[in-house]
Amino acid sequence: MRDSDSYCFPSDFADHLCGIWDKLIAGQYTPPPLPSELQLRSFLETIYLASMEREESRILRFAVCATPEVFELSLEEGVGAIEVWPFAKDRPFTVHEIRRLASATHLDSSAIWVRFPPDDKGPLAIHGLINLGSSWAHARKGYQYHHDQMPHAFLLRAEGPGRLVVYQGQYRVAALMGGHIIEVGTVSPLELVGAFPLFSEARDLLRSDVVPPEYEVAREWHQFEWTATINVILSVVNTIQTNGHGGALILASKSSNWADLIRIKYELSDDAQSLRKHFAHFLNLRHKYGDMVWPPQFKPGAPEVAEETIRLTVSELLEAQRKLSEACMFAGNLAGVDGSTIIGTDLKVKGFGSEIRLDKAKVTKVFEVRMPVSERMEELDSENFGMRHRSAIRLCGATTGLVVFVVSQDGEVSLVWN
Repeated sequence: MRDSDSYCFPSDFADHLCGIWDKLIAGQYTPPPLPSELQLRSFLETIYLASMEREESRILRFAVCATPEVFELSLEEGVGAIEVWPFAKDRPFTVHEIRRLASATHLDSSAIWVRFPPDDKGPLAIHGLINLGSSWAHARKGYQYHHDQMPHAFLLRAEGPGRLVVYQGQYRVAALMGGHIIEVGTVSPLELVGAFPLFSEARDLLRSDVVPPEYEVAREWHQFEWTATINVILSVVNTIQTNGHGGALILASKSSNWADLIRIKYELSDDAQSLRKHFAHFLNLRHKYGDMVWPPQFKPGAPEVAEETIRLTVSELLEAQRKLSEACMFAGNLAGVDGSTIIGTDLKVKGFGSEIRLDKAKVTKVFEVRMPVSERMEELDSENFGMRHRSAIRLCGATTGLVVFVVSQDGEVSLVWN
């Protein structure tokens, strides 16, 4: 990350990628081909400018897959085929062509296929389109736990004006956001450290509805429950982000004294427990399946499970996963109404369209926490933020036991906690 007073541009981003491309993943792994530095600069500059364009007033969001001209596009594990739609004749790699083709693709399920020649000075060309499918995007958003293989290639997502995210296949490498380079090492679960106590409480509260596995070792299913608890909350946040209108999600502890600080316009009854029920049902089926496939040598005396029974359980598990993801999307869509959505750590949705009563809150000091966490944090002026951020800051300053995920209209997500 460069100094906060200076800004990075596509040429700087190209230099950064060239420096880290071969150093990200250890072991028996070969990174996909990267364009030469000259080609990469031209490639990123063109995509950067295209991301600033609009199509009939719509912001362009699109993905690009870049490969050498002489290169067989393969999946990450080398098994199976990639669905490609090559053009009869290559198209020129220009901002104009990218702008037009962006409207024919979807950021989360397809990509524009660009090829670069072996000659550094040769022109890049648009060779066609690639159907990536939507499962990878759903997995990244926490809606599911498995996804189709991705091409073993240089992938770039233009997620908005000047917002470029680079992947090696499914692995995120770095991003250029707001004129700053964000390295993969700074994109860490530690960014959620302020919410960890509430995640832990949620996991513990939900244990009463979950039957633990009989044979699978504890560390395996404990880790899955922890990940799934975080995913179910973040997938609600991701839905708010995907919808593009912004919003806020308040995650509240059972011990938090927030009732006098928040006015709920649409309060839900205690019977509104669908999110909790779907989550518990999904975990129970997952644990049941885990016991079935856990290595036989580690579960002496366990009855043998018929293949037909395993297949039936897998089918039930996938259906439970689908219903859980739809419940998360439903909860996220509630943020379409002005005001915050409130979810308890028991995964019961308390209500939506909520207003934070600023007369009950007070102006408080606010600090920016950077990763890794340092002892010295920068104090910020809360009045320089928008209304959602100011309200979240005052709410968290007035009480403990809750965190607020604030989603801006441009897609940025902030976590506010006391």
